Amino acid sequence: MIEGILEISDSFHHGISLLLEAVAAPFYALKNPLSRVYLGYLLGGILVALVAVSFSWAKVDGLRKMFSREVWLHRSSLLDLRLMMVRALLSSLLFTPFLLESSESALWMHSQLKYRLGAGPLAGLGGAETEPTFFSLLVLAGISFIAEDGARYLMHRLFHRSSWLWSLHQVHHSAEVLTPFTVYRSHPFDGLVMKTVGALALGVSVGVAAWFFGYRLQVWQVMGVHGLSALWIFFGANLRHSHIFLRYPAWLEWVFLSPAAHQLHHSRTNDESAANFGAALSIWDRMGGTFRRPQADDKVEFGLDEKEMNHSQKVHSVIFGPFAEWALRIRKILRPVD
Repeated sequence: MIEGILEISDSFHHGISLLLEAVAAPFYALKNPLSRVYLGYLLGGILVALVAVSFSWAKVDGLRKMFSREVWLHRSSLLDLRLMMVRALLSSLLFTPFLLESSESALWMHSQLKYRLGAGPLAGLGGAETEPTFFSLLVLAGISFIAEDGARYLMHRLFHRSSWLWSLHQVHHSAEVLTPFTVYRSHPFDGLVMKTVGALALGVSVGVAAWFFGYRLQVWQVMGVHGLSALWIFFGANLRHSHIFLRYPAWLEWVFLSPAAHQLHHSRTNDESAANFGAALSIWDRMGGTFRRPQADDKVEFGLDEKEMNHSQKVHSVIFGPFAEWALRIRKILRPVD
């Protein structure tokens, strides 16, 4: 009996611990370099925003909104934070066993290729792996960055094309104001799918490239984070979810999507939201015919029309609303014809 009571007590304390960690998730994220809203990345975004406004590349009104109570205390922003907490809790309770690590997929792919095909075409004599150099780390980082970005583009576009997946993804597009924390505003299953696709693409590309060149299975990292991803986020990626309408010069937009380009993707207007699906690189949208370059006079209103939404601005509605829509669709499919 005593053992049973102790087990119940341990379970209770474990549950309380998970709950407290979920509540503190936004604060933990600020000090975690693996988080998109790591304080260092946020400071980098602020620096880019200040430079952009100083050189009139972006309007000062956007900078004001960046620090506006009206934006940060908006019901949409508060929902972003609540969803971040709920996702952290669900990840601990349900999703952790199913999360794919990019290192696992890289190791599996690398070992399979070596076992089945031997040394890669450009591997050293005898198939020996070369010691990691900055060049080799950078090569693997570049290849994996491009592969992951391409996979995310395809998956993101599919989330918009499939009405079933759109039921989940519209949670992200229902944001009425944008802050860096809006990146966490997604249905838990949407986030799980995108994380899995990204990790798989990153891992497989690293495994294949390392085998092909004969490099050790290692990429360039900064603070334990993929080096190129860290640089991309530091130099303004968080401004994508902000009111800083920063456009890049045409030559730079040929390669990278500007914050303004992603803000167009969040537009209520359908022809604008059906463009710019890429995360970092614009080449995928150009190849797929979905690129739209932002113009200086663009006026973007964020969010979705309420009649298009399957949820309200409440956490429980965000979680269960898409499933309720799925249930109605399945019922219509299964309902016999009168």
